[in-house]
Amino acid sequence: SSGINAEYGGATSEAYAELCKELRGIGASNVRSYLEENEILKLFPLTDKYTKNELLPSVTKSPLTSHLSAFSSYGQVISISSLMLDELLFGGSHKYIAHQFALLYRALATTGLALQTYRIKGEGLFNTLKQELEQFETLSVDTQELLIQYLSTLKDQSQSLVASNLVSQSFCEITEY
Repeated sequence: SSGINAEYGGATSEAYAELCKELRGIGASNVRSYLEENEILKLFPLTDKYTKNELLPSVTKSPLTSHLSAFSSYGQVISISSLMLDELLFGGSHKYIAHQFALLYRALATTGLALQTYRIKGEGLFNTLKQELEQFETLSVDTQELLIQYLSTLKDQSQSLVASNLVSQSFCEITEY
């Protein structure tokens, strides 16, 4: 199907989930049986192993992996906030601001409870952005100021959390098993 853009030989859990969704959409009840009936498994031997649960990804994370994942999430929030602030402060186009805000929201969702209040505030702000952009194709001065304040405080809070986490976590604590 066109919705599946993965190489099944190196399938990931996300690609497999997408495959399951697509197959359910066409009435297939069991992914494995559908692949066997249509002789697809002969073309993709690693998918054969994957669907037999021989290559399922590990769900356990080391403390170091968890730590780096958290830093990555904060880094995404900081980067996207910075990009959006630059566009708002220096006269960039508002054409893609709603899309950027959706990416920011997704990054916020990966930070857990630390930035939950920003995620909740962002939901209301997104609706305002979307509505204004649909009507006027640009943001009002008031909405721009509100968004600049939101992004500035979010960026500052994220940077503060990263800095405090760096100070409080030593490498020895992170790598203990």
